Amino acid sequence: MKTLVKSTINSYINSITINFYFMENVRIYTSNVQIDIMDAKNILNQAGINYFEINKMDTAHAGILGGTVDLHVSKENVEKALSLLAELK
Repeated sequence: MKTLVKSTINSYINSITINFYFMENVRIYTSNVQIDIMDAKNILNQAGINYFEINKMDTAHAGILGGTVDLHVSKENVEKALSLLAELK
């Protein structure tokens, strides 16, 4: 019983943490082309902009249409990141 309660509490805390993280970030780039994602990440790294990557190219997300990779940045960096990545789109 203790293990079940502890597991439930940990899952709840992780859910809150994940939801909080996504509330503070904005998706700024999506692609299904790996080289484009690598270019975008390199541009953000060189500009000193931290990003969060969500890779939906695995079999759980891909399905028939294939998956994508999404890049997210903090709200403070959205404008700068979008201007840097404008040439990739």
